Amino acid sequence: MLHEELLVTPYTDENQDRPLQAIPFLSITAQQRAMQFILEFGTNLQRERLLFHFPQNDNNPGSNANVLAALSHYQNEDGGFGHGLEADLRTKQSTVISTTLGLQILDQVGAMSSDIANRALEYLGSTYKHGTWQPIHEGANDAPHAPWWKFDGERPGFQANPTAEILKYLILNRSMPGEITALMTQAIEHITEEPLEMHELLCFVRLYECDGLSHDQRIALRP
Repeated sequence: MLHEELLVTPYTDENQDRPLQAIPFLSITAQQRAMQFILEFGTNLQRERLLFHFPQNDNNPGSNANVLAALSHYQNEDGGFGHGLEADLRTKQSTVISTTLGLQILDQVGAMSSDIANRALEYLGSTYKHGTWQPIHEGANDAPHAPWWKFDGERPGFQANPTAEILKYLILNRSMPGEITALMTQAIEHITEEPLEMHELLCFVRLYECDGLSHDQRIALRP
């Protein structure tokens, strides 16, 4: 399961018009050391995610059931995720941004049809307002948080982070079908007309990778 190759395709620095140094994979020894560190010092969720993607032996294949059990400790009664699932946001309360992280994990382990995913999408349905989602709410200020997760009021307009990513999960689970067309229109308009910062771009990349997109939608997002 570990990478044996040491090199990947070089990247090109367009400003200097010359290849950048190739970025190597970690050696197998380094990978094993990193995995051992996670197994020894990581959270239960981090350990189960590692074991799912990198089973330790053929007799003990990774199980998404173990990941779901570990992830469930971060889910609240309202279906949203909190409890520090987003490491920079320590509130126990559910937030939209933490819920998108939970859905990322569920998508990665093939569990988007699970009860835990459906409850998370129900939470997102309950927090949908004015055609978008706000990443956090005022209650997030009551717990330790990074300065960029200080709530200072709702932001107007289409919030690409996290709305573009949430749109992927709605399409995958056929949730909020009456809103998907309008949200996709907003997403395409936003990526066409507005500059994107890094986290917004990541949300759009996740949307672009959605298997449920039509050919026309994918072409519209590509620029």
